[in-house]
Amino acid sequence: MAVIAKESVGYTARIPWKRALGPVLGLASLCVLGGAVVVAFADRALPRVEVGGVDVGTMPSAELRDRLVEEVARPWAASSVVVQGPDGRTWATTNAALAIAPDIDRAVADALSYGHTGSLTQRLAAWAEALRGHATVPFAMRADAATVDAWIRTVA
Repeated sequence: MAVIAKESVGYTARIPWKRALGPVLGLASLCVLGGAVVVAFADRALPRVEVGGVDVGTMPSAELRDRLVEEVARPWAASSVVVQGPDGRTWATTNAALAIAPDIDRAVADALSYGHTGSLTQRLAAWAEALRGHATVPFAMRADAATVDAWIRTVA
């Protein structure tokens, strides 16, 4: 039997960091992907976000505002407010005449900030809620108290 021996010039030990290279590269890739997603949605609503029941996910500010005006503010303004007195008299007006309306500017700001503010844990939780389709931003309402009071005095 023949034995072949190879003379080693130098001994190279296994480098333990090679085992960590895969997870480190994986983590770095996730960080880069996460950063790219944050940049992509910096001026957009997160996917599947709803404002007052209207889907505004992935919309930029101007488009989001237009959709809310069309689907929420205009129908709300046209809605009737009717008061019937005990003597059978009826007073009617609209929400627009009473100056009661959804605060579109605040709704747009709230939708765009959802998932972009707070601690890292809060932002990740918001993203998870949005991706599951459970991200709902409520509408804030605004009203002109003097206009409402004047109409109430008319009814009274």
